[in-house]
Amino acid sequence: MGIAGPRPLRSVLTGVTRSLGLDDPVEGLLHAHWAQIVGQDVAALCRVEKFDDGRLSLGADNPVTRYELSMRREALKAQINAFLGEDKITQVHVKLKEH
Repeated sequence: MGIAGPRPLRSVLTGVTRSLGLDDPVEGLLHAHWAQIVGQDVAALCRVEKFDDGRLSLGADNPVTRYELSMRREALKAQINAFLGEDKITQVHVKLKEH
């Protein structure tokens, strides 16, 4: 079995993003720019867990933060959609972080 020849960077990155569960370019943007989108304070408290068919799942550090961010989910949705330039996020769900 020989060594495979050079592959285009795009195909390598596509494979890596798929293996990380980042098939959707929107999810990749959210991961890459999370602190810029929601601010350092909010980014320190939660992270993007999953984006699927308009539904964004966020993982919060603790139950108090989960509750607080759940109360702010409509504002977060508007803030994220403003960054994206279109209404890609239809629903925000906040849960405790998966460890």
